[in-house]
Amino acid sequence: DDVLFQWNWLRGGENGWQISRPSLGPLHFSDNRTMAVTLLLVVLAVAWLIGNLKRSASGRQMAAVRASQPAAAASGISPTMVKLRLFVISAALAGAGGVLVVTVNQQATNVTYVTQVGLVWLAGAVLWGVRRPLGAVLAALSGAVIPALMGNGFRGPRSEEHTSELQSHHE
Repeated sequence: DDVLFQWNWLRGGENGWQISRPSLGPLHFSDNRTMAVTLLLVVLAVAWLIGNLKRSASGRQMAAVRASQPAAAASGISPTMVKLRLFVISAALAGAGGVLVVTVNQQATNVTYVTQVGLVWLAGAVLWGVRRPLGAVLAALSGAVIPALMGNGFRGPRSEEHTSELQSHHE
């Protein structure tokens, strides 16, 4: 944050990079409802793909390497290739997630998501379960909902009559 993103050519100047939402045929993502439904479908598709990956031969190789690298190597699985494949998949998912976040916000600056926010999300993903797609979804939801609750408090809806009644009672 303090080194790379201080260069104006990298961060897009003082105002950052302005990103407009794309259109895909009849779908115009400038509409927030269309964007939300599309993001929900993308999250469901990625979760489905991860579930299929776990049940595939590659997923079983990843589980074998996670359980015991020497045993996986003895059975003919290359731990290095499995780790490289897993790194490529995770980097592609992280890059796609970053593109989606920038598309929703329509702006990329060096202060949009600071490093600490990413680390809090990662801690949330570990807390909710790093081996399941639902853990990442719950971490993202809790990262969005909890700050809003903390900023606005836990007050429930109150009518004006009830509030004035309480104030007159205390006087």
